[in-house]
Amino acid sequence: MTDQVLDDIFHAGLRHLLADDPLSGWSGLPEIVGLASDNIRGYEAAWAIVGARLFLVAFSGISSDQADVDIEHLFPGADSPAPPCSP
Repeated sequence: MTDQVLDDIFHAGLRHLLADDPLSGWSGLPEIVGLASDNIRGYEAAWAIVGARLFLVAFSGISSDQADVDIEHLFPGADSPAPPCSP
């Protein structure tokens, strides 16, 4: 099996890799297609821990109709869910 692309997670100013998939049980996620063997779930995301809460700060994927899906598509009109973090 091919190693999968991991999400970035930022905490206390440091970048780490996240092997879990926090969006896997969320019913609001549109149908995303995996276009590469190293990313079968079809998207990449970045997360931040702020206080005791987990925030989605970036999202990039391709929908089943080949449209780009970003964080604005998931949360239309929302302000940035978390303060910017440095990689």
